[in-house]
Amino acid sequence: YVMAGVGRNVSARVQDRELLERRAINAALGADIGRALVAVGEIEERLQSTVEAIVEHLDVAFARIWTLNDGDDTLILRASAGMYTHLDGEHARVGVGTLKIGRIAARRRGHVSNDVANDPEISDPDWARRSGMQAFAGFPLLVGERCVGVIGVFSRSVFADDVVDTLAAVTDSIAVAIAQDEQSKRALELLEETRLQREYAEQLLADRQRVASVLQASLLPPELPEVDGLEIAAVYRSGVEDVGGDFYDLLPLGGGRWAFMMGDVCGRGPEAARLTALSRHTLRTAFLLGRGPAGALSALDRALHAADNDGRFCTVACGVLTFDGGALEVRIGVGGHPPPFTLRADGSIERVRRTGPLLGVVSGAQYSDHRLSLCAGDSLVLYTDGVIEARGDGGLFGLDRLEKELEPQAGASARDLVENLLSSVNSYDNGLVCDDLAVLALRRV
Repeated sequence: YVMAGVGRNVSARVQDRELLERRAINAALGADIGRALVAVGEIEERLQSTVEAIVEHLDVAFARIWTLNDGDDTLILRASAGMYTHLDGEHARVGVGTLKIGRIAARRRGHVSNDVANDPEISDPDWARRSGMQAFAGFPLLVGERCVGVIGVFSRSVFADDVVDTLAAVTDSIAVAIAQDEQSKRALELLEETRLQREYAEQLLADRQRVASVLQASLLPPELPEVDGLEIAAVYRSGVEDVGGDFYDLLPLGGGRWAFMMGDVCGRGPEAARLTALSRHTLRTAFLLGRGPAGALSALDRALHAADNDGRFCTVACGVLTFDGGALEVRIGVGGHPPPFTLRADGSIERVRRTGPLLGVVSGAQYSDHRLSLCAGDSLVLYTDGVIEARGDGGLFGLDRLEKELEPQAGASARDLVENLLSSVNSYDNGLVCDDLAVLALRRV
């Protein structure tokens, strides 16, 4: 009986490890695709890097991306990786509504099959049998209701549900990158035309900024999870045009434990976005693999040194929440980041001390954890430097002003707290936005 019990325990541990490894692979894929899509270069090069990342991380047979030529409702093959790398042949141009790829574009709905040899959507089942193909996943690339392309992936093994979810999740970022490229090229063409058309071009450039905002949103969680016993709220304000480096996240670790993070990569634009994706996914993977705040910060520091960071650095405040009876135990690490505040229910306020230097600057930097408890009504407030560096008539907003703004909000909900703080900053800098900012509040209820 003892040996049987050990066997079950080992089996569960193996399954847990395999799940964590798949999550790490999916996180790495998301980071690589994020870097590919915001890189400098032609859209074909960025899409090619995207399908290469899919083939590498998911070990599929091949992956392809078509973009839609609106003029004649034709899908043009732009990128192909794996067993097929050519961009010509019978699938180089696919009419909308024809073949499985064209039908996906026409229906604006994905198609997933783990038995392609017997799938009526597959046009050549004999080829599938000869090639040993087992699974197919195809998704339309949508921006709103508009289809800008299709991604198709073939595999010789069955797709697990989390792999399909990962593929579906990256389609938004791919679609936004294609749409942004289209709008950028069109804007440049219009800027060379007459003065009367220039006004329209300026509107297109404004559309590009909105697309950049969508890409920025892809670097943040689409929504924060609900956690029993905890109020969670966040706000984000974009800065000048282009993608910024602020990010935050909250994810479950199991067993009543949650990881949180707030970070800021210096600079703006594609390079900052690339390192933002790398930073967020590295921290998520480190926490999912069981590391504490200090270990997660060290892992990110090494990743930034290994990456081509062009002298950029990152600041982060991150930690692990553990529910323990009436209190909420917090382990937190702060690497070069503005100090988080603990706002107590009685109105007192404390600054969380820094536990390590900037990330990506000094090789072998050391980080440590700081412990604190949140009782009913207590809040932990994290923010980026866009808050304290907002500039008004009195100079910088600053830490002291921030503390004074927080003190009277001891009884406020997490949502009211972050919105009141954002309102205070907006009033102080009179809308003269320079840097983006983010605020995350965790309140024990």
